[in-house]
Amino acid sequence: MRCLFKDNIPLAELVLRIITGKPDLVITDCQTQKDMKRLAGARSICLDAYGADSSGKKYDMVFANIVADIVIALTKQVPEYIRDGGLFLASGIISERKDDVLAALAAGGFRVEEIRQKKDWVAVLSRYAG
Repeated sequence: MRCLFKDNIPLAELVLRIITGKPDLVITDCQTQKDMKRLAGARSICLDAYGADSSGKKYDMVFANIVADIVIALTKQVPEYIRDGGLFLASGIISERKDDVLAALAAGGFRVEEIRQKKDWVAVLSRYAG
């Protein structure tokens, strides 16, 4: 995944427009795994993006599709890469670890905005309130 997005803002923009539901989102900067390699001994899949929509509203987003232990570790590191009000979307979380992730997000200064679950897999959208 990271090779697909590396230096490919148009691809990241297309995917993020779909994920956010913002067809007018324009990505101005996009980094993959920016200083977040091999957290807790596992390979992280992270995308850090910054952009704006046609009204000028700015979006600062971090996306991670990785196991719960890594998401929990990221709640301590993502604030270094995201502005107040930025979005953190974490997916790849098994349902039995959902509460652990939610507790770590709250402790890290994130406010949960949406939780989606499909069978045993959970995705959590949160906003950093640093």
